[in-house]
Amino acid sequence: MKIGPLKFAPVYQPKIWGGRNLEVVFNRNLPPGRIGESWEISVHRNGHSVVVEPMDLAGRTLDQLCRQYPLEIIGRKRQDFPLMVKLIDAQEPLSVQVHPDDEYAQSHESNEPGKTEMWYVVAAEPGAKLIYGLKEGITRESLERAIAHGTVTECLNEVNVKPGDCFFIPAGVVHALGAGILVLEIQQTSDAVYRIFDWNRTDDQGRPRPLHVRQALEVIDFGFKPAPASHGAEILAACPFFTVTKHRLQAGASFSAEHPYFKIVTSINQPLLIESSAYPVQLEPGESCLIPACCREWQARAVHGAAEILCSYTPTV
Repeated sequence: MKIGPLKFAPVYQPKIWGGRNLEVVFNRNLPPGRIGESWEISVHRNGHSVVVEPMDLAGRTLDQLCRQYPLEIIGRKRQDFPLMVKLIDAQEPLSVQVHPDDEYAQSHESNEPGKTEMWYVVAAEPGAKLIYGLKEGITRESLERAIAHGTVTECLNEVNVKPGDCFFIPAGVVHALGAGILVLEIQQTSDAVYRIFDWNRTDDQGRPRPLHVRQALEVIDFGFKPAPASHGAEILAACPFFTVTKHRLQAGASFSAEHPYFKIVTSINQPLLIESSAYPVQLEPGESCLIPACCREWQARAVHGAAEILCSYTPTV
């Protein structure tokens, strides 16, 4: 069978800080509750992506396809798909957190690799802010004292955000989304997170969520210098784990990417038609599709004007 672009059913994740903005911004049919995340492309055990197009593969998981057709899907013999794509709706602030790198995760996590990620701001309420790194001069000792005294917020670097901003967040960088922000997140396939502070809130049982202060202090990069958010650049992020490019198309215009491995195409604000030598699929705003490595002839075409598109891939697999 000739494998072309793959679309998946979103996997919705309820979160204590989530909301309903995926309904408002992308007209999603959400399950009840506070939905914080939509896992758009995932092979993580906590949320497997299931194919909805093409019909010949409907019901198969991406993980199953990678195990059966690793060269065709990923472009290598190894079967582990390296990237994960999410939409995150922060109705309330996320916990202040940090992720480990691969080396630390290999030694301390039984089932998770490290996690480097990036955020692309899709929507933001006026005055919305996020946390991106620590203030200049904060050391491990001063942060540890602040944690003990409940003054962590005095150590955090806050940044105002607007749609189109992009933040690259390597493992070891303290971060948190603020209230009123919707982002697209591209990341390593990992759910390893160490919480430093959770705004003293409790769950629906009246219990605080666990913190991971010792692990966080061991992995924080205290030498990280927060850079201004990139805005409008064609290359939004480039690291050993992923490259993300941004493309703007007028109605009828198209783009493609010559890359020997898989590609992930995400429509930000307009419908897209993904054409290929196998079959076409249509993406609505907020949707992503996977272009498998074996699909060499394809293009993303704007249905309407001023379309914003993100293309994600791994530099090497």
